[in-house]
Amino acid sequence: MSTFHPTEKFELTDPINENLKVDKVTIMQDGVTDVTANFDIDTTGNKVTAKAKADFLSKEDNYAKTYAMKIETSVAADADLGNLPTVTATDDKGVKHTYAKIANTAHLDVVKIANAKAEGWDSNEAYRHVQVPDPVREVQDMKQEIKNFNTAGED
Repeated sequence: MSTFHPTEKFELTDPINENLKVDKVTIMQDGVTDVTANFDIDTTGNKVTAKAKADFLSKEDNYAKTYAMKIETSVAADADLGNLPTVTATDDKGVKHTYAKIANTAHLDVVKIANAKAEGWDSNEAYRHVQVPDPVREVQDMKQEIKNFNTAGED
């Protein structure tokens, strides 16, 4: 006689900073197996939600595993990185670069038994570092663009 009782809800949520654009979401089981197809993924309003499908939850061999939601992002076209904290790092060629530091915390909700209240947990805080454009280079590019515009009709 089986004592297995499937959970009713397994949902991962992660609010993504408005300066980032969500490119891809992957759910990994035990860090090895891609199980994304077993989740309904929604990225509306930069809030990523992954809800396990009922069929997936009904299979006992999907329990006692570790699940990770991997979210690939890029800088949004309208990003404003100026109000974020920054860090400076030197690359392997000795060139210093400035990066905006974007904090992130995910959340997990699980309903363990029928009609029970969801239990929730927050992840540790993680950071994404995004390179901030070099202001000197931006000014040089702007001067070049203005120069090219002013001489566009001249022979």
